Order: sequence, then structure tokens, then C-alpha cells
Amino acid sequence: MKRLFPHTSRNISDEIQTALTESYKNTEKILLIISFISFIGTSFITSYSHNTYFLGIVGGGTAFVLSLIAYVFYRGTLISRLLFGIIYMMYPSIMLQQQLGMIEMHFAFFYMVSFLMMYKDISPILMALLVVAIHHISLTYLQLNNVELMGAPLLIFGPNCSWTITIIHMIMWAFALVIYMYMIIKNTQNFIRSRMDNMKLIQQSDKLDELNLTLEQKVSKRTFELFEQKHVFETLFNETSDGITLIKGGNVIDCNNAVLKLLKYKNKDDFLKLHPYELSPQFQPDGQTSKDKASEHIKICLQKGSNRFEWVHQKATGEDFWAEIVLTKIKIKNEDVIHGVWRDITHKKYLDEQIIHRTEELEQSNEELEVTLENLKQTQEQLLESKKMESLGNLVAGVAHEINTPVGIGITGITHFIEITKEITSNYKSETMSAEEFEQYLESSSSLAEMVNKNLNRTARLVKSFKQIAVDQVIESKRDFDLIEYLNSLIHSLSNDLKNTEIHIGIKSSPALILNSYPGVFSQIFTNLILNSIYHAFDKNEKGSISIALSKNDDELKIIYEDDGHGITKEDLTEIFEPFFTTDREHGRTGLGLNVVYNVLTNTLKGTITCESTEGEGVSFTILIPI
Repeated sequence: MKRLFPHTSRNISDEIQTALTESYKNTEKILLIISFISFIGTSFITSYSHNTYFLGIVGGGTAFVLSLIAYVFYRGTLISRLLFGIIYMMYPSIMLQQQLGMIEMHFAFFYMVSFLMMYKDISPILMALLVVAIHHISLTYLQLNNVELMGAPLLIFGPNCSWTITIIHMIMWAFALVIYMYMIIKNTQNFIRSRMDNMKLIQQSDKLDELNLTLEQKVSKRTFELFEQKHVFETLFNETSDGITLIKGGNVIDCNNAVLKLLKYKNKDDFLKLHPYELSPQFQPDGQTSKDKASEHIKICLQKGSNRFEWVHQKATGEDFWAEIVLTKIKIKNEDVIHGVWRDITHKKYLDEQIIHRTEELEQSNEELEVTLENLKQTQEQLLESKKMESLGNLVAGVAHEINTPVGIGITGITHFIEITKEITSNYKSETMSAEEFEQYLESSSSLAEMVNKNLNRTARLVKSFKQIAVDQVIESKRDFDLIEYLNSLIHSLSNDLKNTEIHIGIKSSPALILNSYPGVFSQIFTNLILNSIYHAFDKNEKGSISIALSKNDDELKIIYEDDGHGITKEDLTEIFEPFFTTDREHGRTGLGLNVVYNVLTNTLKGTITCESTEGEGVSFTILIPI
């Protein structure tokens, strides 16, 4: 059945069924017009015979009325198609009674059936076949029995009418209609196949659009990730304390500020004009020229991918120093580039020399033991004195030296620890290790571990305090928050700093103050202001108060922060926002609190801050922030 009626297949989608229904409706509109023309033609043709005129008018009118009923009430349905199959056989049947010519009248049957081929369904053809069969059989019977219709004799097949002629006509009809139905079935199949192909193309197009969108999103995401990676690399390249260079074709093509500082070059362009070996003395300690040895190390890096070694460099001042160099081959724009990391290990080499010196002294005879111990004692005293002078120099050097020194000591200590471990491991494997050497190793290990831990902790504290200076790197995003609720939570989080004081904090504002801004920045501002009052405005156990007044209009937030503490001298008032300015350095204050407040206000929030104070009468900060 599916082959004869392909439009009834369950595999056809709703979209194709809808398209078929629309095709049926459009066909029926055309068939209605043809039906009207056929009605006019039938009436005109039958008007030549008075006997059949009434038959033409009534019969043709009935057929046209049925056409209207099919079109108006059953348009697009199977009922409408079957009705038009009957209607289109009525018109030639009526005209056949006129005997205008047997060939012409039978031709009328065929061309009326051909109009039904516009349907993508053989049901109307089958109905037409049934109507014609009934028509020929019934009228043949009536004509052979000399029956008259409306006073006119039935002469469907002429005076030679017989059942043989009827059967021949019906066989011809069946043969023609089979061909018609085959053409309709193929047309319907092609229509359905075409629609299905179009739907597949549309689906494929939608999938391609979806894939394109997904690809665009992935490309956008990857571009952003690459941008972030580039930003991280540039930050690491420029901000790290280790010197970094990029070498291509044997020449330095870029470097960070740490290298210039390490080698004491003031102009980066002058530095980039130099070959790596030109940054060294003519000969290395092993007697090989710096030029030849530098070329060897670069060649090894290009072959193996990386190379680590120690090297004697020369500063712009002519001073030689030891550096640990790590070369790594990387790809930049599909070209081999050597990424070099420089680290000053002069102090480490000094310690190595001291270790060698001590070892040689310990290997001397027992007769020289007292002299060796005395020399060692003197050496220790010298180192202790040197350490004191170094500490004094660190205090004067400032924040940069405070951070670099503990990091350098930590690196030196762990390097020393690695060296003495290698030495004791070697002695152990060669079975030359003595109990005294092992005890000395344990003492040195404990001392080094304590020294490294102490300096790394110190570095962590300093970095944590100093990192807020870089306010242009604020990464917190904007969001809506209640400033009053946020401030109360912040004060609560400072309870550990406030619990041993007699300081009361009061907030003056409306119950809720909603902002769309950076809550983390406000946290930095209020935290530093409150801690500044705790540390500087009041003596221990002294009663005091802090007042925070907040108000907001259409385009500005105003904050007035006040305390009734000791106040600020007129001389210090102009310097309070400078980095590292503090009047209490002996208690470990860094002088960064108000500098952080100033930077985040002016850079991130685009606001302003002013301070008014009279010594002995407290302090007042006025903050204005556009919103």
C-alpha cells in the first residue's frame, strides 16, 4: 500500500504532511476554477439540443455545486479528492450524451482525468475509474434495452453498441489510468523525497551553524586564555627578581629589569647590543675563553632543550660575580629562542669556598688542631661581625633589600644544604664517613633548615604586606552589595585586633546602602584606616572612639572617618600617604597602610581622600567616590 499511496507512510514527518496538504489545497483551487469552466462549457454544448439542454444545465450545475462543497467544507482532505474524482467524470458523461463524436467525447474523459494528475494521490483517479466503469456498464445496458433519457435515446456507443465495445473501452481506460497512476505515484515520491532532502539540508545547515557558533565560542575562549597566558608570562618576565633574557641567533633580543639591575646597566638598548660572552670577562675560571664556552652552552641547550651551569659574569662597573644560568629552548613564532634565567650565587660560591677551606683545615694533623680551632673561632667571629654589618646595611637599604635578602639567604642555605648532603652521601657510599662528620652534618642541617624556614616566613610576611601596592592589578569584579552590612561584617572580622583595646567603632548611615562596586577595595580601605587608628592613634588600654559616617547622593558616595586619638603633627600630615612612611618602625610597622588606601581610592574607585588633623585632637579623613 505504501508504494501505491506513498503519502500515507508513517515515516513521513509532520512538515511533509503539511506540505502535501497545502499542495492538495492549491490543486483544489485550480480544479474549482476548471470545474466552473467545465460547467459553462457543458451548458454551452448541450444548448445545441433542446432535448439535452436541461440535462447540461442541471447535470453541470450539480457537478459545480459539488465542487463548491468539496472546496469549502472538505478542502485538503481525502473526501474532497474523491469528490473531485467523481465531479470530473460527470462533465464528459453529460457531454457524451450529445454525441458530438465518439473520439471527442472519450478524449474529454482523458483530459478531465489528466487534471486530476495534479494531485499527489491516486485516490481521485481510482474514483474516476470506478465512476467511468459504472457509467459505461449501466449506460450500455440501458442503450441495449432502448431506454430513453428525458425523451432522448441513449446512444453512448452508437448504433453498433455491444458489450464487446464496452469491454474494449474499459480495458483502454484501465491501461491509460494505470499509466496516469504510475506518473502520480512517481511524482508524489519525488515530491516527498525532495522535501525530505530539503529538510536534511536545513538540518545540516542548522548543525553547521551550531558547529560554527561552537567553534567561534571555542576560538573566543582560547583567545582569551592565550591573552591571559600572555599577561601572566609578561608579569612573570617583568616582575620576577631573577634576571631573564631571550637569546636568538646568539644575540640577546630582550631582557627584564632584574638583569639590568644585576649587571648595573642603565640603558636597555645598550645591553641588547651585546653578545652573551661580552657580558663576561675574557676567560672563565677553567681557562677557556668566555666566547667559546658561551657558544658551547648555547649549542648544548639547542640540542638537549635545556642547560644549567655556573658562569662568571662581569657587571657594567667591571666587577666580576658568579651566576647560576638556566637556559631553556622555547618556540616563539615558530623560531628557536633560548630563555635564560640568571641568579646571583656569589654568596653561595663564597660559602662553598668556606666549606672547602674548613674541610682542608679539619684534614690537617692533630698537632695543628688547636691552631685550626682558633682559626675557625676567628672565622666565626668575623662572619658574625659581617652578619651584623649586613643587617645594619639591610635596614638602610629599604624594602627591596628586605625582600631580596631573605630570599637570597634561603636559596643560599638550601644550596649549601644540598652541597653538604652530596658530600656526606659521597662519604657514606665510599665508607669514609666518620661519626664526627655525621654529627657535624646533623648540626649544620638543623641550622640551615631553621635559617631557611625563618627567612622564607619573613619573606612571606613582607610580600603579603607589600602586594596590595599593585592596585592597578585588582582582579575582583564589580557586584551589588550592601556597604553597611559589609562594613559591619568587616568590623566583626577585626575583633581579634580590637579585643584588647578600649576603642568603640560607631557607624552613622541609613539602614541599607546598596552599591555596585568593588567590595574588596572597600575592605582594604576600612581595614587599613581602622588598623591605622588602633596602632597609632591610641595608647595601650586607652579609651577612644572611631566614627564612620556614610552618605550617598545621585552621583557620589561620601565617607567621613574620624577618631579622637593623638592626631598627626603638621610636619607628618603631608607625608602620611607616601609609601613606607611610618612613625612606628621600631614596632614593625611598614608604612604601607594609608598608601594602599590612597592608591585603591584614586586608581580603582577614581575617588579622592583628604586628611585634617590637629595634634592631640584626633584625625578626620574625608573620602569622595563617584558612583
